[in-house]
Amino acid sequence: MTKTLLLRFAGDAQSWSASSGRNKHTEGVPTRSGVLGLLGACLGAHRGELPTWLHATEILARVDKPGTVVVDFHTVSNPPEDVGRSRTRQRIAGGAPKAAAAANYTVPNGQGRRWGDASMLTERAYLSGAEFLVAITHPDDARLEEIAAAAWEPVFMTYLGRKAFAPAFPFYLGVHDRAAHELLAMIPTSTVGGRHLPIHTIEQDRNYASSFVTPTVAASQDDLWKGWRPA
Repeated sequence: MTKTLLLRFAGDAQSWSASSGRNKHTEGVPTRSGVLGLLGACLGAHRGELPTWLHATEILARVDKPGTVVVDFHTVSNPPEDVGRSRTRQRIAGGAPKAAAAANYTVPNGQGRRWGDASMLTERAYLSGAEFLVAITHPDDARLEEIAAAAWEPVFMTYLGRKAFAPAFPFYLGVHDRAAHELLAMIPTSTVGGRHLPIHTIEQDRNYASSFVTPTVAASQDDLWKGWRPA
C-alpha cells in the first residue's frame, strides 16, 4: 500500500525562489529544490550534501491559499572581516569541510560579476498568507519513514524558503496509508466556497496544475486545526 507523508506549508510569509543575484523573485508554489532542501535540513544534511536517495522523492502540493506577492527592499553590505573569520570557525566546529567552511559574503549581482565592498540595494519577493498541503512519497517505504521521522524531529531548523520564515503549526501532518492525490482530495480545507483547489506536480523546479479537487470545507481555519494531532 502506498504511504504518503503530509506536511503543511503555512505562515506569515514564505519564498520559493529559483533565481540568484541582486533581485530574488518567488514562484507561486514551493519549488522542488526548496522542498528537498527543507527535507535535507530535517535529515541533518549540510548545504550541497543531500543524500542521493532523496532525489527519488515525488512531491505534490495542493494550493489552499495562493497568498499575495510582497516585495521588500534590502540594503546589503559586507560585514567586518572579524565577523567572517568567526563564522568560518563556527562552520568548522559544526563539521563543515575546511575547503567549504570559509565564509564568503559576496553575492552575484546578476550582471556576470560579483558584488564587492559597496552597499547594494536588492529586491526580495515573498508570498504573504499562502498555504500549501505538500504530499511526499518515495519508492522505498523505509526511506519515507526516515524522512517522516526527521520532519517530526528535525536536526536543523525548518523554514519556508528563507530562514526568517518559520512554518506555522501544524507543520507535520503524519504518514498515511493512502496515495498522495487521494489524500489531498480528502483533507478538509478552510478555503471559502469550496472552489476547486489545484494540485501541482513539483518537478525539476517547474510545476504545473495536474488536477483539481474539491475537499470538504471546514467552518474556519481555527476549527480545521483545533486539537490537531498527527496521524
